[in-house]
Formats: sequence, structure tokens, C-alpha cells
Amino acid sequence: MIYKWGYHFDEIREQVKPLNIAPFSSERKRMSVVYYLSDRKRYYIFSKGAPEILIQNCKYYMDKDGKTIPIDSNFNAEFNRIISEFSNQSLRTILLCYREIIQD
Repeated sequence: MIYKWGYHFDEIREQVKPLNIAPFSSERKRMSVVYYLSDRKRYYIFSKGAPEILIQNCKYYMDKDGKTIPIDSNFNAEFNRIISEFSNQSLRTILLCYREIIQD
């Protein structure tokens, strides 16, 4: 998906080093990493982990085209249905999230 949006993760990873890494914790059910992009004057926090935990902190989701859409009750119902369906098949799901913080 990231390649479809025109990003090349390997190049980005070589250029930008993480400021902080919180490794996966079974207690928190997630891991997070913080980056600072000086050209944008922004911090980014990326997290991955248990969908039922992370979704509680989300206000938007990105569709397959990279468009940001507000989360509403219809999305939440479909999201929970899919997670439950996967779980019933013994499939593990992971949610990827990010937060952008603009530096003043």
C-alpha cells in the first residue's frame, strides 16, 4: 500500500532514524516508534498492535487510496465484524496507526 502511494520505505528508513522505540509489550498490546521529519517540522508516532486496543485512539482511517475518512459508527461496526470473523478463524490481526504532531 505504501508503495502505491509513492513512498519507498527502504529509502525513508535509511534517511530518518527513530527518536524513540517502545518495543511490543503484551501488557500494552502494541509497539510504537517516534520519528521527527525536520523538512516538515513534524513528529510522527507510528504504532502497530491489537486492533481492539488501538482503534480506541483513532478518529480517522485511510482508505486504499490514501484518503483520510472520519471513523463513524458504520465503520466501527464493520471493523468489529471483520476482526471477529478473522479471530473466529484463528487469524491474528494487526492495526497500523500513526499520529502527526506539528512542531511550532
